[in-house]
Amino acid sequence: QRMIEWFKMNNKNIGNIDLSEYETGQSYETSYQQIVSDHEEYRSAAYKLLHTYSHMLMQQSTVHTGLDTQSLSEKIYPAIASVFIYTTNPINIGGLESTFDIDLQNWLKKMVELSSDCPQDPSCMLDEDGACNACSFAPEFVCTFFNQELDRSTLVGNSSRYEWGYLVG
Repeated sequence: QRMIEWFKMNNKNIGNIDLSEYETGQSYETSYQQIVSDHEEYRSAAYKLLHTYSHMLMQQSTVHTGLDTQSLSEKIYPAIASVFIYTTNPINIGGLESTFDIDLQNWLKKMVELSSDCPQDPSCMLDEDGACNACSFAPEFVCTFFNQELDRSTLVGNSSRYEWGYLVG
């Protein structure tokens, strides 16, 4: 539901299409899946949002899990609006799982703070399209898409690319 709301708020920036045709009494999940399968620009925007969300979580995970960013990896599933972050470290001490179970709220709060305020702003948001080494880049062997298709404005808005952020509108 939240992804569809985000699509509507950024409709003119993403694809400027009539999304009301997808509100036919079906579930939000079905509506979302139809939108991203019917319109490549919405699938791409969903991917960029989820990919950025994943990177922001990985950037903050070192503080909460004890694992450094180099021992993490990701899978992005735009068709079902999901991300999967996992450790590639052969010695798994349960850092991701325990952080998810015990400290998720604080982890998400720190992720929102980093998304909202990159140390390189305003240059990052304006000149680098909302992604740079200081806030969102991961080592290239960690990132499934080599640090492409990232933009913090998908999360926090206030840019010409995405007016409304998924996390803060």
